[in-house]
Amino acid sequence: MECLRLRVQDLDFARNEILVRDGKGAKDRITMIPQSLKVPLQKHLKRVKAIHEKDLTDG
Repeated sequence: MECLRLRVQDLDFARNEILVRDGKGAKDRITMIPQSLKVPLQKHLKRVKAIHEKDLTDG
């Protein structure tokens, strides 16, 4: 469930960290972005941002 609630602003690629909000016990925590997921995640975010911007342009 925590993964579904992640927001782009919760990802800190410079520090390789993910902020998990309202996790177990309704507490926030910081965990690491696995090195193996860093580049694929950045590529995914770039793709969905382009789709979002196109949707906004198209109306």
